[in-house]
Amino acid sequence: PVLDLPTQHKISCTSFSSAVQQYLLSSDYEGRVHLWDLGSAKIVRQWQAHERRIWVVDGCVGQPDQFATGSDDGTVKVRTAVRAWTPSGGVWSCVVGVLLQG
Repeated sequence: PVLDLPTQHKISCTSFSSAVQQYLLSSDYEGRVHLWDLGSAKIVRQWQAHERRIWVVDGCVGQPDQFATGSDDGTVKVRTAVRAWTPSGGVWSCVVGVLLQG
């Protein structure tokens, strides 16, 4: 492998961020989403997105700051990650969450 990213829980899905190629999204069996910086091999942001296992995480090509997750808890969630620049560098933060239920 080119890079190893250590995790605490089983990974269910990964997706490259459409916002910045340097970032990778991963989801796990505990309902969390992690945003990885591939340059440093570290998690730069995480979300407790669901109450149960997430089966899919994917970035949106048309809205590169958004990603969606689908879970065993019966929900699909769309979140926006916005890059806010600070004097020391970039920081990602979750600024909106949308719950879509059928």
